[in-house]
Amino acid sequence: MQSTILGLPFRTFLQSEGIIQHKEMRPRQTHSFVFDDIHVNESGEITQQTKKSRFDIQAETFLFLDKNWVMVSPNGQFRFRNEYWALDSFSFPYPHEFEAHLPQENQPTRHLNGLVFAFSNVGFSNYYHVITELLPRLEFIKPLVGKVKLAVAEHSPSFVLDALHQLGFSGNSIIPIQNGISYTADTWLNIPWGLNFIPERFTFLKDSFQQEKAGTKRIYITRKNEKKRAILNEAELLPVLESFGFEVIEAENYSLKEQIDVFSQAEIICGPHGAGLSNLVWMKKPQLIEVRPSGFENECFKHVALANGAERIITIEAPVADSSLNMNIQPSHLKNVLDSIKW
Repeated sequence: MQSTILGLPFRTFLQSEGIIQHKEMRPRQTHSFVFDDIHVNESGEITQQTKKSRFDIQAETFLFLDKNWVMVSPNGQFRFRNEYWALDSFSFPYPHEFEAHLPQENQPTRHLNGLVFAFSNVGFSNYYHVITELLPRLEFIKPLVGKVKLAVAEHSPSFVLDALHQLGFSGNSIIPIQNGISYTADTWLNIPWGLNFIPERFTFLKDSFQQEKAGTKRIYITRKNEKKRAILNEAELLPVLESFGFEVIEAENYSLKEQIDVFSQAEIICGPHGAGLSNLVWMKKPQLIEVRPSGFENECFKHVALANGAERIITIEAPVADSSLNMNIQPSHLKNVLDSIKW
């Protein structure tokens, strides 16, 4: 399948005016995975099969863009001439999402000197998007510490800055991008095509942020404080989880370092679909038990788990309780699936 950026074939895009240079950093590749796929439906029926999954990953390419490219928002959108571009195509799959972040009319422009990497996308404040999309791209930027600056959304969460500091970026190398201001640069550096599920990217994260540890913990991530995709009768599930040795944590109350420390020691992660499951990236051959609202088809965490070496993935479909996709699960359904696993 040929990759595109906003409908334009990628190879054609690379010849566009305003692109000073492009350099392929990692060639196109295909990864195939074989894993045990266990599925529990709303009625508690368990099916298990061996599945194969394949990721066709486009080449990762450095783009060097001239000063006619203008960053128009902290979400990483650019304008070139009279057209708007979402170079991180994976994060902007729908046109209406892109239009929601178009700039204000006649906003002022500020120029940035030197080589500047656009470290931002639509999910710059979300743990999942930062961990799986933004930080892994620094694999190719880290060798340029001291030579490149990072354009970072001004109101990024503290864990973003903590991560950048650990990777060697701090002080004048981080430029806060403000809403309502457009930015030009002597040279922009960008890595388009945002497919996240690249094993080498997760290896880079592990090597950069942690030491190898033995994974023995079983962790359940609660979303009890969230308004969407929470398990409403979670209190009824806790005795079941505890009987199988699961520790219950609220990931949002942990610093980045604390999350890395906890999850790098885990062998199994369980919880409703949400950003906390991004901590799969710190685990070695993780086992994932994901609770999803019935009919909810977002498989991003399954893909993250596979790219990180998972050999068994369990998906529990839970009846939807309201319009916010909050759920209820029969404790017996959870117990049955946990009983079925060969620990």
